[in-house]
Amino acid sequence: MGDTVLKIGGSSLASAEGFRQAAKVIRNDSKRRYIIVSAPGKRPKEDMKVTDLLRSLRSTQHPIDTMRAVKERFVEIAKGLEFEQDFVDFLAASLDEAEARFKKLRCETRFDYIESRGEYLSALMLAKVLGSDWQCIDATKLIRFSISGQYDAIMTRRAFRRAKLSGNVVIPGYYGCDSRGRIHTFSRGGSDITGAVVAAMIGADLYENATDVPGVYVANPNMLVMTPTLIGRMSYSQMQEMAYRGANVLHYEAIYPVREARIPTRLFGLLTPNNLGTYIYPDDDKRAYSDHCITGITEKPGFTMFSITKPGMNADDQFTLKALSALSGYGLGYDHITTGLDTLDIIVPDDKIGDRREAIAQTIRDMCSADVNLTSEVGIVCVVGQDLGKSFVKVTHILNTLAVRGIEPIFYELGGSRTNLVIGVAQVRLRETVGAIYEYMFRNHL
Repeated sequence: MGDTVLKIGGSSLASAEGFRQAAKVIRNDSKRRYIIVSAPGKRPKEDMKVTDLLRSLRSTQHPIDTMRAVKERFVEIAKGLEFEQDFVDFLAASLDEAEARFKKLRCETRFDYIESRGEYLSALMLAKVLGSDWQCIDATKLIRFSISGQYDAIMTRRAFRRAKLSGNVVIPGYYGCDSRGRIHTFSRGGSDITGAVVAAMIGADLYENATDVPGVYVANPNMLVMTPTLIGRMSYSQMQEMAYRGANVLHYEAIYPVREARIPTRLFGLLTPNNLGTYIYPDDDKRAYSDHCITGITEKPGFTMFSITKPGMNADDQFTLKALSALSGYGLGYDHITTGLDTLDIIVPDDKIGDRREAIAQTIRDMCSADVNLTSEVGIVCVVGQDLGKSFVKVTHILNTLAVRGIEPIFYELGGSRTNLVIGVAQVRLRETVGAIYEYMFRNHL
């Protein structure tokens, strides 16, 4: 049997007890020899993750208070782990040094540098908890980015070959460096990506991701009255779709490396490591599929729909290009597009738009010579399943279930892969929509 790569989430490392539990889980399986860690996450709900604290340095007017709060978090955990005072002082001094360097740097990557320190110190602490037969290897020795800040798989593979990893190692997630030694970070939740990259690079037999939940739920528990069941097994495509559409248990980009390398992924709860959790397999692996037509339901709030109308639109082979070019001029892509004979609806995430809605709409009007109407506060529900495209009766029943409750979709469409049904609804009815679909699924044993 080969090695297992285990990534441990920040919510599981928010306290000294979390570090102890992580060490216990690691020691219980000798194949877990490559450990990827996040920075400490939230304790109570009103708390902030360490990485979010560090990210706030991009806008805060009180950087000294922020760094003091980060230092207090690490010192508190270190003392709870009963580390010797010299090591506690070392952690505090490391953050002081990082703060000083951050202030001296003038390049934009200084923010990536300071944001990476949470994962770096978290890895040092876990390696110390595990003991002398474990070593901490800085992610800058393994994970490579281009000068422009894009992950570079080719250079990363070369770095792994040079490193010749052996023994038991702890690696901080979320970041790496470019050829100039400047630190770059993945997007939010990027430690999942680091774990998947490490698994692919060493040819692991399994990539495990341990969090504070026992696996992937069929639907978001916060959206339902009843507790949903766990998904026992699913395909890469299904997990990627659910992650992209709002299932935050795994970063959707973490699928790419293990998918290409055909490495199964297991998601499980750190507090319940003996439970099976959720296994994710290659799309052509029979183990990925169950007898259920519907695999899961995800939801995501916060979208605006630009409805573009122009008679004869379809006769203009440049029309869609003009509309998308208008968005591109604002640095925007799109989340979803639906079309009709004389209409084109483009759905864009609100967090990308900011306060530019009317300006964007006017630009589209000018470039396309068309009418543009805005629909704000749109939520998107995605039903992911096996061969949904062959089950039009079930799709119809899902839509009828919503109609009975007076929920009128703003748009709906079967994805190109025929494995997902995307439904846009008024954001205020998002919870009701998810609940209705789950109830239909539960009642009909789908």
